[in-house]
Amino acid sequence: MHRSVVTLLILILVQLILAVDLSQINRQKRFKSTSVNLDLSDQMPDSTKMVLEEHRSQYDNDPYAEDTFPDIPIYIPDDFIEDEFPLNTTDCRVMNLNSSMVTCDAPYWTEIRTEEFPDTIAYLQVNGTNITHFGPRMLAGKNVLYLDLVNHHIESIDVEAFVGLSDTQVIRIKDSDWSNVTDSPDHSFLSLFHHNPELTQIILENNNLIIENVDIDIKNNRTFLPNLYYLSLKKNPLIRIEDYFFWNLRDSNLTHLNLHSCDLRSLGGKAFAHLNQLQHVDFYNNKLLVLPQFTLPLAFANMNMESFNNLGLGNVGLYILPSLITYSVRKGLSRLNLSENFLPDLGAVASAFSGDAFPVMEKMREVVLIATTTTDVDQRTFEHLPNLEKLDLRYNELMTIQMGFLHPNLTELDISYQCMMSGHKCKPTVEHGNVYFTLNPHMFNHKMGKLKTLRMSGLQMEQMNNESLVGLHGLEHLDLDNSNLISIEPGIFRATPNLKTLDLSWNRDLVKLTPETFSGLDNLEILDLSYSSHAFNTIRPNFSNSLKNGLSTIADLKHVKELHLACALNGDCKGEYQYEWPLDTSLLEDFWNLEVLDLSENALTSWTGELFVSNKKLRSLNLARNSFVFITEGMINSFKQLEWLDFSGNPITCDKRVIDFHNMVQSLPELRVNKYKGGYGYTCTLTDREFETKTFKSYVQWAEQQDQNMTMETVLGSMACFVVAMLISTGVVYHKRYQLMYFYLKTRKKLKESRDPELEYEFDVFVSYCKEEQKWVLEDLVPNLEGGSPPLKVCIHDKHFQVGHTVIENIAECIDKSRAFMIVLSNGFVQSKWCEFEARLAQTRMLHQKGNLIVVVKERPKSEDLNRSLKFILSTWTYARWPSGKDVSDSKVQDFYQKLRLSVYKAVNASDSEYSASPSVSNRSMSYLWPS
Repeated sequence: MHRSVVTLLILILVQLILAVDLSQINRQKRFKSTSVNLDLSDQMPDSTKMVLEEHRSQYDNDPYAEDTFPDIPIYIPDDFIEDEFPLNTTDCRVMNLNSSMVTCDAPYWTEIRTEEFPDTIAYLQVNGTNITHFGPRMLAGKNVLYLDLVNHHIESIDVEAFVGLSDTQVIRIKDSDWSNVTDSPDHSFLSLFHHNPELTQIILENNNLIIENVDIDIKNNRTFLPNLYYLSLKKNPLIRIEDYFFWNLRDSNLTHLNLHSCDLRSLGGKAFAHLNQLQHVDFYNNKLLVLPQFTLPLAFANMNMESFNNLGLGNVGLYILPSLITYSVRKGLSRLNLSENFLPDLGAVASAFSGDAFPVMEKMREVVLIATTTTDVDQRTFEHLPNLEKLDLRYNELMTIQMGFLHPNLTELDISYQCMMSGHKCKPTVEHGNVYFTLNPHMFNHKMGKLKTLRMSGLQMEQMNNESLVGLHGLEHLDLDNSNLISIEPGIFRATPNLKTLDLSWNRDLVKLTPETFSGLDNLEILDLSYSSHAFNTIRPNFSNSLKNGLSTIADLKHVKELHLACALNGDCKGEYQYEWPLDTSLLEDFWNLEVLDLSENALTSWTGELFVSNKKLRSLNLARNSFVFITEGMINSFKQLEWLDFSGNPITCDKRVIDFHNMVQSLPELRVNKYKGGYGYTCTLTDREFETKTFKSYVQWAEQQDQNMTMETVLGSMACFVVAMLISTGVVYHKRYQLMYFYLKTRKKLKESRDPELEYEFDVFVSYCKEEQKWVLEDLVPNLEGGSPPLKVCIHDKHFQVGHTVIENIAECIDKSRAFMIVLSNGFVQSKWCEFEARLAQTRMLHQKGNLIVVVKERPKSEDLNRSLKFILSTWTYARWPSGKDVSDSKVQDFYQKLRLSVYKAVNASDSEYSASPSVSNRSMSYLWPS
């Protein structure tokens, strides 16, 4: 006991000595600490932020230093996409009849119109009205479970305003100015809710609630709110909390108290003495809170009980570790948040005076030190926290692993995004820290066998030695994303045989990954290589075979359940030259344990068979933002086994399969299609109607309407004609039955004898051209191709498109019947949507026969007029240039056609050579195609 008193006196003396000088330093250095405006407050129950968007700093996607709290059993929708049962008013909407979610945006209301509401409401939000007075029993007769009042300018509140809400569990009043409200009888505003015994949460945030004049001697013997477990007074200028402010809650179940940004400058010594069940208080962003160094520990001393376990002191003006405070709450504290304070040398002051950075705290499990400008951690800093399991040191200025934070009992360590804070902002998933971080071999070989999770995101490491992870044999989760990695030495993961999750995403310069790189990861379940677009260095623009060769790098990871490869199979996800990759149905056959697959942004194209024959466990698939133009039957069959699918952002063409896709989604309630929104979230293009864009839902409705346009008269007439035709046909067949049977048998025999697979092709070349080149094609090009020796069979749309077929069907059929495809490129071709469509379709259909694509440059368009697809075609297809200007002469033209015919002959021959292994290809056809 004597030693403890002496320690306290020494610490107080040290703080007095340093107070003046360090406070000046703090003011100078504060800019460095706060220039990265992280939201480091402790997280309060999720239900308090389920409706309106909470304030976030620049890091909206990363919940820094937040706790996990129990949710209330009420589902609050993020938004109201469409009303299931609209009310007869323009101000309110009702969603979900069974639980009655009601939201009202009513700027002209001067009172709450209860007649507009159902009797039972699970969630009621009234937002932005002109109400200035909450009158007595304003919601009497309504059973409201969750009441949400947002954005009001309140001048008075009747003491019985909330009477009648006896079953209400949550009341939130937010962004409502109460500065003119007369104080309630006990000056705490809590008595307004003493008629609501079932309340579990009260959220009074950003209401300009002022209580600095509360009489410290007021002691009302009433107790109320026995079931309250969460109270938030966030962003109210409370200034000071007096001794008896919470007196009426002494018998409540208050567990979590949110005092975020309350401009607190002092606390009464007994401010929390009456809250016997208190477990967690967050003082984040009360920057003047720690100035009264002598009185503050007294308030915390009253929380030194076994139940109090979580203290948030983020951005409260600390410049050394708060030894007096931690000593005051040492008994039960298990989590401490000190983020955004100025603590450059952790433990250095205590070590200099032979003191302790922390008192002995047996129950301490987690310490959060995000953005504390820490550059050094003293080796003795955490020695009195024997059971420390989690340490968060993100956004500091560390340059290497230090012995001071390698606590032997740690199970989670986060040292992500180390960066110099002065004038620099670190953004997760966008840029790296600006400190070059050194990870030397054997740095973790210090009794770190208990470490399960290691996060090193955003560190500029560039390379990792194969001994960098030695000593982490118990590691299960490793984050190395955004780390500017260039290379990883093979065999590095043999030191982590129990690793289950590996994140290597957003390392765009990472190359030369081989099967040996992943050696030792026999238990890996989750692998993320998203946006590490050069990791599979074996991939070249050689289509599906290269895709499979690339994935063979990780084929030995048989236990992988989640594979994230967004923009990882294509070296230029968003660039001008994108290769389009067809999905081979055998591509994923090695990953039999796969459950989640992300292949978004890889320029993938349609497949025909069932893709996931070997992936029976696959439940989640992301194919967003690829190059799928058509939906095939094989794709729909592949989707049916899923529970979650994202197919958004693809340039789909409207056709029958779009209807099949929509019907599939409607018939499979267990399948959730991301962003689909009942068919209104996905779009397709009607190529027959000047490339008009429709949503899937509107296209299905349009197609149904087209079918219904047939009148009853037409139907009856068709039926009559059909009956007459059937009667005539039946009579003819009956009288000629013997002759017909003989003809059938004779014909079948003749077909069997003469069948030749080469007859699949009807034409040698299909020519695509614009209307401006029609005369030249018909009078010059076609006669020269068909008049050569041997002659070529040329397919053009002016002669060979069939009446009664759609344009798309004619194009596809002619391309399929032709061995080669020829473009007559001109300025008119570039401007024609149909010509572009023909070129893209041919590119997809002949993807495996790259030599079968020919370009005749009739006019050379300007480079800026060429889209990405045509630029790619010109860079990869065979092309011939039509002589123009001074080059025009009979000999030049004759030479042009001779070379063009030779290109077509070679393309045609290449088409047949693909099937040369088949015994059905005759030698006769080969000799015919080559010029003699």
